[in-house]
Formats: sequence, structure tokens, C-alpha cells
Amino acid sequence: MYLYDLTSTYFEGAGRKNSQARRGYSRDRRPDCKQVVVGLVLDRDGFPKAHEVFDGNVQDRATVGQMLEELEKRTGRKGGATVVVDRGMAYEENLKEIRHRGHHYIVGERSRRGISRWRSSRASRGGRRCCARLRPAIGSRKRAGLR
Repeated sequence: MYLYDLTSTYFEGAGRKNSQARRGYSRDRRPDCKQVVVGLVLDRDGFPKAHEVFDGNVQDRATVGQMLEELEKRTGRKGGATVVVDRGMAYEENLKEIRHRGHHYIVGERSRRGISRWRSSRASRGGRRCCARLRPAIGSRKRAGLR
């Protein structure tokens, strides 16, 4: 099992010497600063297996293929693992890429009613099934009709 997530870190200065420093979606709420995006893959025991530094303006969904390639280089494993990603990467092209490389997936799924769900490629023959419902964020609880 591999857990993949991203974060960003910003630069206080101009960041001129870092060719990957760009303005993009700021998780730190600092759209005025250049940043880089850092991807990290952990195994089921929490040990790092792969990491990558991406341009600061890269979208989360655009990193999955590159990270899977890097992971395969570093571990030598060419399939059979379960890859866990959050809903920022839960796009059909990424799920196809994970399946194409012979892996399974567990992803957070967006919902119109504000209730988060998990979807797994191993849960059913059709490739998609809701595994669990999670409590929505506090702001969306009222919209979902929960108290």
C-alpha cells in the first residue's frame, strides 16, 4: 500500500534562483509568494518510498503519472500495490493511469451533497464502489442536512 499526498512551501524572497518557483494554488494562503509543490509517497508503515519537487503552479491531478513512474524506479515494483490518494487527484485519467500500471486504488470522492466518500478499485468487479461515508467538514454539515 502506498499513500500519496502533496503540499507546498513558499519563498519569502523573489525565488529567482529556483527555476521551479512559481505562483500557484497556495495551501498556505500566500498567493503573493512563489512556491514549489512537494509530493511524497509513504508505505503502509509510514516510511518514505519516493518524493518529488514539482513546479509551484502544477495542479495536484497532473502529478500522479510522474510520481508513479518515480515510485516504480525507486522500488522496482511494477504493479500489485494499492495506491491511496485524496480527492484532489481523484480524476478519471489518474485512476486509469493507476490501473494501467497494474495497481489498485483507494480515493476520496467528491459528492454534491458535501458528504465525502471513499472509492476503491478492489471493492467490486465493476471497479467502483463506495467503501465508507465520512463526516463532512463542519461548514458543509448544515448543507448536507446533518446536525
